[in-house]
Parts: sequence; C-alpha cells; structure tokens
Amino acid sequence: MNKISTDQITGLTADSRAVRPGFIFAALKGVKTDGRDYTPQAITAGAKIILTHIDTPDIVGDVQVIRDEQPRLRFAKMAAEFYGDQPENIVAVTGSNGKSSTVNFCRQLWALEDIKGASLGTIGVEADGIQLPAGMTTPDPVTLHDNLAKLKKAGITHLAMEASSHGLEQYRMHGVQLQAAGFTNLSRDHLDYHETMEKYLHAKMRLFREVLSADGTAVINADVPEFKDINTMCLEKGIRVFSYGHQGRDLKITSREVLPHGQTLGLIVMGKEFDVTLPLVGEFQAYNALCAL
Repeated sequence: MNKISTDQITGLTADSRAVRPGFIFAALKGVKTDGRDYTPQAITAGAKIILTHIDTPDIVGDVQVIRDEQPRLRFAKMAAEFYGDQPENIVAVTGSNGKSSTVNFCRQLWALEDIKGASLGTIGVEADGIQLPAGMTTPDPVTLHDNLAKLKKAGITHLAMEASSHGLEQYRMHGVQLQAAGFTNLSRDHLDYHETMEKYLHAKMRLFREVLSADGTAVINADVPEFKDINTMCLEKGIRVFSYGHQGRDLKITSREVLPHGQTLGLIVMGKEFDVTLPLVGEFQAYNALCAL
C-alpha cells in the first residue's frame, strides 16, 4: 500500500472540475458516471496522484497512480488524514426515519447543558453562530472532513450527524471518530439503490460493524424487529448497548398519553422514574427524543 504524507498534497477531490495543482483525484466508478473517464482532465488540471480501482487500465501522464480494492474507503481515510481535526465527541444516527429530528434534539439537549454542539445532516450544519449549506444527508468525505475541521476550529466540542445508507454504503463515514451511534427504525425505502431490504439493512449496519469503534456506545430502538440482531452484533464486537422504547432496558416508556399539542410520557431512565410532557405530536417523536437522550 502506497504511503502518502499530507504535506505532499494540496487537496483532494472526486470531482475533476475541482482539481488544482498538487491534488489527489479519486477516479471512482459511480452509479451514473465513471470518474475514471475524467482522469485526463484531472491530470491536465494538475493532479499529482490518481486514486482508482484495482482493475483500472494504465493511466498515461506524469502522475502517481494508486490502485486499491476499496478506493472509496481509502479516499475517506485520506480525507480524514488530510483535514485532521474533528470535534472531540461525535455521535451518528442511522435509520429510515427520525435521523434529522434526533440529531437536532441532541444539539438542543447539549445547548441546555451549555455544551457547544452542532448537528449535521439533510438541512446542512447547524450550530450557534455557524451555518453551512446542505449537499447530501451524509456529505462526501472531502466536504464532511472539511466541515468537521471547521467545526473544531470554531470551538464545537459535540456533533450529532445523520448517517444515510447511501453514505455508509459508499464509505463516506469511514474516518469519522465516533463515540456513539444510534439506530431508529427500518422501513421500505431506497430499494431502487439497495435492491433488497437485506442489503439496505446491511448498509446501515456498517455504522456499527465498521465505523463505530469497539469502545463506543450503541443506542438502539428496542421495539423494532431488527433490535435482536443489531444488539447481538454490537455485543459480539464489545460495544456497550443502550436500548430505548416500550421494551427498552435503559430508557423505558411505561406510559404514554396523547395531548392536543403533544404527549405525556412515563419513563424509567437508568432506573429512575420520570413523568414528562413532550410538546411534540406523534409516538415517533417520543422515540426520537429518547434516542437523543
């Protein structure tokens, strides 16, 4: 494996139009286009290194070529190394529904504790005094790690981010140093891309199986059919598990009453009983709030 030090390069991108002298250009196969077709333009623009697939034919030009069996994974790790800094505490949430609400609830809970936090997802980066535009639910590795470094520089210590199945499948999250990861639910979605529910779930499980370290924490909805398998997988890896919901062990819903503009919840949180009013409609929001908590 070729070793590259960050002082050898000036930037990196998978978009040939963004290449500048001294850049790494990731020539990657896509769903609609093949980035390898744009290698000549990248070399002309000054790319110093081409990262591409193991089966890519010879590339003509005064450039170093790195072939990798998993170039997307390698690219994500390169982006993490190039930008370097990340907030000290990062959590990620995956699931078909509830990701945006949950990461925003995390940010709001941190604010109540006077913790300088941010959320990152479908609507972009949100933090007190900071707003960066959205591109994708889980940005490409370069945009993601650029944003992480900017948040760190701005003094953000805690970040909650959405982890989409597309982003996980394409290794965009790899290189992010997670302390915790949450799972909300799974419903029929994105099957045009993943083809089957099994492949869809497998993509989401990469968050726990590959991205979250063994000393991290998993926060899992205990009321969904996937709980048993996710819980088992995490425990086998040594990951600590918190479960939430009506069947939750750590954050348990004991009662729920619907109000005109919200709901009241009876909860047992870490062994202590609470009665709370949540000013949000829908049981799904109770789940999201517990996941964030």
